[in-house]
Amino acid sequence: MHENKPTQPGAECRDSPADFFPMEGENNVAFNRRAEKELIPICARCAITATCLEGALSRNEQFGVWGGTTPRQRSAMRIPRARK
Repeated sequence: MHENKPTQPGAECRDSPADFFPMEGENNVAFNRRAEKELIPICARCAITATCLEGALSRNEQFGVWGGTTPRQRSAMRIPRARK
């Protein structure tokens, strides 16, 4: 289990935060597929998506879906930020 959990009031994921992380034995390909199909659409209707993403980027979250993004997507976002 990951220590950082999306539990902020108003978060769409607050009732099932573990769902937003890879399940035991789930590889990256399967997790990304599940994230795109099931999890990111939940983030799309969340009131705190931007705040969640900002927090994930500032904490360098490397696991799970945060702010409607996968770890790979956040990694791509951090590269330009690091060059500034």
